[in-house]
Amino acid sequence: MSTSCSTFNIPFTGTAVDVVKKIHDQVIAQGGIFTGDASAGQFDVGTPVGHIAGIYSITTPQQIDVDITRKPALVPSCKQIEDYITEHI
Repeated sequence: MSTSCSTFNIPFTGTAVDVVKKIHDQVIAQGGIFTGDASAGQFDVGTPVGHIAGIYSITTPQQIDVDITRKPALVPSCKQIEDYITEHI
């Protein structure tokens, strides 16, 4: 069983191209799937407890909005996913 999360917003420094490339590289390195560009896209990546999937959009020059569309039920909170993504971009 999996659930989704509310959209969260993450401010970033640098360019949207650089941030999206960093996310792309991390997802691919984990064996995941990433499609998108510097304005919007989607990702799906496996974890030891199940897949995490989501969509993103760059809504301002320094903010990315992330909507987790699928998270493993064993991940107790969406905040854990948000914190992980924030830490790695």
